[in-house]
Amino acid sequence: MGNPAGAAPILVMDVFEHAFMVDYGLKRADYIASFFKNIDWKAAEGRLK
Repeated sequence: MGNPAGAAPILVMDVFEHAFMVDYGLKRADYIASFFKNIDWKAAEGRLK
């Protein structure tokens, strides 16, 4: 859907193939697992406030 006008994203993950194919091949689940391991939850929480 993109970024709706006026919205402030808290956390964004791109799961289209261009985001992970070079590093993960067709292993989207490995890409998602790695993404979640590297989230700075304090930063996301700060954007939520």
